[in-house]
Amino acid sequence: MEELIGKAYYKGTWERYETSLRHTQAFMKWKFSIIDIRHINPGFVADYEFYLRTVRNCSNNSAVKYIKNFQKIINICIDNE
Repeated sequence: MEELIGKAYYKGTWERYETSLRHTQAFMKWKFSIIDIRHINPGFVADYEFYLRTVRNCSNNSAVKYIKNFQKIINICIDNE
C-alpha cells in the first residue's frame, strides 16, 4: 500500500492502516499474550472495539474507522484464503 501512495491511496489512508495494525497487535498481545489469527471471530471484534474505546480511549469515529480497516484486511485475507 505504501508504494501506491499518490496512485491509488492517500498518505493518510496508509497511516490509518499502519495505526490500525499497531492497535490490533497491541490488543492481541493484551488479550491473548500472543498474536494468533485463529482467535478472530465475532467475539474478537466486539472485544477489539471495547479495547479501542476503553484502553486506547478512541472516539466513536476513530474506533469505527479502525474496525472498518480491520474488516477490509480480513476480507482480503478470506478472499486469498
